[in-house]
This record gives sequence, structure tokens and C-alpha cells, in this order.
Amino acid sequence: MHSAARQLFPKVFIQSCIVHKMRNVIGKTRRKYKANIGENLSAVFSQETKEDTVREAKNFCKRTGTW
Repeated sequence: MHSAARQLFPKVFIQSCIVHKMRNVIGKTRRKYKANIGENLSAVFSQETKEDTVREAKNFCKRTGTW
């Protein structure tokens, strides 16, 4: 869908829904880690500024061993 939208509207910024991004990540997570990952993702997406969000995302990756 993103590629089709880019072809039709090449200058428009496309943003995915945060809920769907979180669901995609949680859907790929083992059951025993889902609650913890969900809480940590919420912390990432609830930041006020881009800088805070990037910092929290890096912390999330370090805590979960994905960085």
C-alpha cells in the first residue's frame, strides 16, 4: 500500500498508525515477553519530542537486546 501511495502521491509524507506498528511488533514477540514489550513500546511512542522519542527508542532496543 505504501508503494502504491508513493507512486500516486510522491511528495506526500506517509505515516503509519502507531497502533498498527505496535501490534506488528507485539505480534512477532514471544508470549511471555508481550506485556513487557508493550509497556516499553508505549513509553517510546508517548514522548513529547522527536529527540526524546529517539532516546527512548534506543533505550528500548538496549533493554530488549535488539540494539
